[in-house]
Amino acid sequence: MKSKIWTAEEFLGLTPAEQDALFQASIIMDLDQAPAALVARARARLEQRIAEQESTPR
Repeated sequence: MKSKIWTAEEFLGLTPAEQDALFQASIIMDLDQAPAALVARARARLEQRIAEQESTPR
């Protein structure tokens, strides 16, 4: 999943519609397309939060 890294100058040279299109294209909706390390970190953080919530008396 290699994508272009835009400089601020390049990005600001685009029209607002082009900037929006780039942003929308960068959103990953399928976890299988996301970097595995990112998914693993997010999962670990969520599991930690769940464990903390479950151990907190209500």
